[in-house]
This record gives sequence, structure tokens and C-alpha cells, in this order.
Amino acid sequence: AAGGGETGPVAVTPPKPRTSSNARAGRLAELHADVDLRRIDGCLRALRKQGAADGAFIELDIGIESSGAVSHLNIADTNLPASTADCIRDVVESVGFARGERAEVRERFVF
Repeated sequence: AAGGGETGPVAVTPPKPRTSSNARAGRLAELHADVDLRRIDGCLRALRKQGAADGAFIELDIGIESSGAVSHLNIADTNLPASTADCIRDVVESVGFARGERAEVRERFVF
């Protein structure tokens, strides 16, 4: 081939396995069963006093390993002030997931 030399082997990283809908549903059920809604209410208290919580939302991207450990927890989208969003993220971070199927979930909380 013109202008080409031989190239060595190319390292290919296998893609992460896709999350099954059953795994996603199970992990979301765990999230909703264990999230501390009283703590989330505390995060929103100041906004509610100002009458600014209507229509507020936060969307979180969560990776859960088969061990139950959270591999990542990111704020994907929100219209909340940063301190309020961080407070809610911290509440969600305290959720305990059981051993089970690995899953990537994205959940939108609307207040």
C-alpha cells in the first residue's frame, strides 16, 4: 500500500456490557426503596420556603456494580442550585445496593 508501513497489533477494549431492562428495573426499585426522602426534603427546604421548588428536578446517572458498589454517580441534568443538587446527590450516594446484576441507570427526580 502506498505510503503505508506495517502496523502492529491494535489493542481493542471490549465495550461494557449493556444493562438489561430487568437489571435496570431492579436497581431503580432498590434506589426508590432505600433513598431517604426526609433528607431530600431537607435539601429542598430553603427552595420551598422561597416558593422556588415547583418544577425543580435532578437527573442522576448511576453505575452499580454486581457487588452493589456504586462505580459512578453523576448529576446529568438539573435546574437546581449547585448546593441543593450536591445535597441530593449526597443523599442518593448513601443508598445501599445489594449484590446483583451490574447496571447503569439514569433517574430523574421531579419535585
